[in-house]
Amino acid sequence: MADVLLLGLNDAVWKHAGKEDLTGTPLALVRRAAGRTSDDLTPSEVDAFLRTYDPGRNGGISFRDRADFFLFARESIAGFAERHGLIPHTVRPLSASDLDAEDTTYLRDQQIPTQPGLFAKFIDDLRERHQPKIDEGLHDMIGDYFVAAQPDSLRMAYLSRIFEQIEMVSLGEWTPGRVKTLADRAVSDEMLRNFLAAVDADPDTRRNRLIDSQIGRLSVDTGMSRPQAARCLMEMVLEGYIRYIHPDNFRMADDSFRYAEHGLRTTSAIYLSAAHTEFLRLPETRKSFPEKIERVGIVGPGLEFVEILQGPGVPRQMYEPFVMMDALIDNGLADARRVEFDLIDINPEVIEHVEEARRRAGQGVGYTLAFSVSAFHARSQTVREHFMRFGRAIPGAVSGAVQRHPDGSMARSVWIPPETVLRMHPILGDMTADRFSPDHRYDLMMCFNTMVYLNQQERVLAGINIRRALRDGGVFWTDNRFETDSGERLENRMSVTPPDPLFDSSYLDLFVDESRWLFPATVTHRPSMKQVMELYRRP
Repeated sequence: MADVLLLGLNDAVWKHAGKEDLTGTPLALVRRAAGRTSDDLTPSEVDAFLRTYDPGRNGGISFRDRADFFLFARESIAGFAERHGLIPHTVRPLSASDLDAEDTTYLRDQQIPTQPGLFAKFIDDLRERHQPKIDEGLHDMIGDYFVAAQPDSLRMAYLSRIFEQIEMVSLGEWTPGRVKTLADRAVSDEMLRNFLAAVDADPDTRRNRLIDSQIGRLSVDTGMSRPQAARCLMEMVLEGYIRYIHPDNFRMADDSFRYAEHGLRTTSAIYLSAAHTEFLRLPETRKSFPEKIERVGIVGPGLEFVEILQGPGVPRQMYEPFVMMDALIDNGLADARRVEFDLIDINPEVIEHVEEARRRAGQGVGYTLAFSVSAFHARSQTVREHFMRFGRAIPGAVSGAVQRHPDGSMARSVWIPPETVLRMHPILGDMTADRFSPDHRYDLMMCFNTMVYLNQQERVLAGINIRRALRDGGVFWTDNRFETDSGERLENRMSVTPPDPLFDSSYLDLFVDESRWLFPATVTHRPSMKQVMELYRRP
């Protein structure tokens, strides 16, 4: 809300105001004019103040309008609170005062306003648009949970029925009524019972509450029974799922924007990291990195909502930071005793998970990862080696025995010691709308399966943050998308023109752009799947 001073106009900040002379500042003048000492100011009080405000008597500071004043006040108080340790100094809203001339040129090219008040409103609106995408991502992952709760026979029948029906109707013809019909046909009463039984028995109490609250809210709002509300929830899941997987979405000229309107999932399966670790082993890749990496920032570290093969009996878990720590140490790029990881995510659930893991680590309790690969994924040598090797380079990590199942899938566990968990630092922040702290400069920033959720304007804002967050010589490592074609970077097989890069070349310098094979055609007997790796430096 731009009309309320949300940052700093609180007792905690003003209690410490004696540490710094605020006399004569616009904020102090407004508070005195309003006769307040700790309450938030209303828009009408600010308007009354601005009508009589004299810039000549206040250091020449002037304001175009109320929004401009609120921006100034919010930034002034945030800076004061940061300096005195009253609020975390890791992130704060990105503001016009953070921009330099190059930034503003870059923003204007994308029709992003740079005037302080309008820029603040743009950022606030962007943040508000992201919250529904978090909720939609949760619904999508509940769909994964529903599938994981089913025995193999029901699971395959459900997925086959959905794919068959979805492809028969164009995306624009999927009305709510048609979605409900699909849900009625695909979701049997037995599947609903399996789903609700898994929720009730879930060992992850937080995940249980997340799912149950969605069902309970529908039940209260509609008067439905719990099974009826669960069926209604699956209709909502399918509606989003159809938009996500429909073939019409795979006919875009540039598939790097395919997921820009999709809900923000936190899920990242461990086999996807196989391409990352393979890429890191290449001598030419290692030469591109700083000699020793001591601070790593991971934007969107991933939180596996449900382990599909092992089912809801496995709690939510986070792979990526530990996979990357293992790979960096294994390749001599980081010292296990010195490297620290900042885990930055827009989703409070991800941050709460890391905070809880750190609380337990502070009590001497480690972190157990239980992961698996399907028979299909295990046919890839890259994935199979990654599955077997992960955890070897982390000091004190303990690997469990490999379990081989009749269907060809494999499972194992790795126990991560508490001292390693404590090297993971959670930061709640939006890479497009927040400014990362200047105190936290990174040798390496990583962002996998996250940029694909951003439109072009959001990627520009992310680029501003990333460039500022990198140390001199620091590297930004990301993937742009998956490819399932024969080598072109476009889904349109008739074209060989590459899509636009994530960032302007004068802003972040793309110096490695390479596709890494995940599942070669000889393994999959269908078009190969590659992941496009990109490394950037500040020019």
